[in-house]
Amino acid sequence: MGNHFSESQKSVQNPLPSSEQLAIRKLYETDLQSDIKVGVKFENFENVFGSSVLGDFPKYLYNRISKDNKIELRSLEELFQYTCRTTSINALEIVWTASGPGSAVNSDENDKLEDFFNLMIAISEYPRPTVSNTVGRSLSRHLRSYFQRLDKGDENVKKTISLECLASWSNNYSPCIHKVVVAYFTTTLLKYADSGLKRSNYFTPPILKEPSSIVDSTCLLPLAYYSNSMQGSWVRLFSSEINGSSFNRIAHHLLGYDVSLRAGSCRQQL
Repeated sequence: MGNHFSESQKSVQNPLPSSEQLAIRKLYETDLQSDIKVGVKFENFENVFGSSVLGDFPKYLYNRISKDNKIELRSLEELFQYTCRTTSINALEIVWTASGPGSAVNSDENDKLEDFFNLMIAISEYPRPTVSNTVGRSLSRHLRSYFQRLDKGDENVKKTISLECLASWSNNYSPCIHKVVVAYFTTTLLKYADSGLKRSNYFTPPILKEPSSIVDSTCLLPLAYYSNSMQGSWVRLFSSEINGSSFNRIAHHLLGYDVSLRAGSCRQQL
């Protein structure tokens, strides 16, 4: 496909530090098993970038950065710069485009919006995604509702939700969601880096320390997209409906507290 990043996008990027260049080169030569004649085989690329766990996302990436059906080392460096070293909208764009919406999606095309959020959820929980269609559907509805509040144009004009609208929604309601993409590409491309970069430096999916019958980690992702403080381990506060330890007892005792105090004292707890 050869859908490379534009010259204007590349011009604002600074050269990668030598440690990151070396890490990407090692990945290129080792895990991707690059060959001078044939380049990188898709099978090797798919194994590194998520296999079937992320659906067609690895295939999209492969087609996007390949040139004459061949992936060069420079292509991987540009991919890392584009997603991890520029603006948050670039990180969102690569998932937005991979999931189907392209430059814009009609506001009534619910499936395409859900596909975007479901792919983002899968990347958030990679390598063991447990995608919940309910969460993806809820996020897509919220985005549509936000778009409808923004749109004041002629009702006869075809309504489309653009990448810029998604970025605006993200800034207001999910300011950490782009970090999911940064974490994914940092972890994947800098596997051999000596800089100590970890996925947790960018995004850590919520993890339930004890099982819960009313919520799972995927349901908590919208909160993790909203705030760094909502990421990581969540501790269960109650586990039964007897002996005063049920949820309605906790809710009763929280009544009357200031909202900000309640959020601060109960953060990352369930």
